[in-house]
Amino acid sequence: MLNSRAIGALWQPVLLWGADTTKEKPVFLGNVFGPDLVVVIVVVAVLVFGGSAIPKLARNLGQAKNEFEKGLKTAKTEATDAAEPKAPEAGQ
Repeated sequence: MLNSRAIGALWQPVLLWGADTTKEKPVFLGNVFGPDLVVVIVVVAVLVFGGSAIPKLARNLGQAKNEFEKGLKTAKTEATDAAEPKAPEAGQ
């Protein structure tokens, strides 16, 4: 788990340009959120929401993801259509 040095490294300011002045290695979120934390989060979610509500929540999240992706695709096609110059019609 996390010790006080690792927690302290999480709260240090991030240097945007320039060299890192500390001798400690940075702590990445992949190292903090391991499989044990995922198991704890799942157990807490089951206790809070109940076992029957978890599939409904997952289904709603999947539908929201699909709608979001559909909206991105629609916006992308509309943006490319608006960026293309339209050719004049032959009848006019």
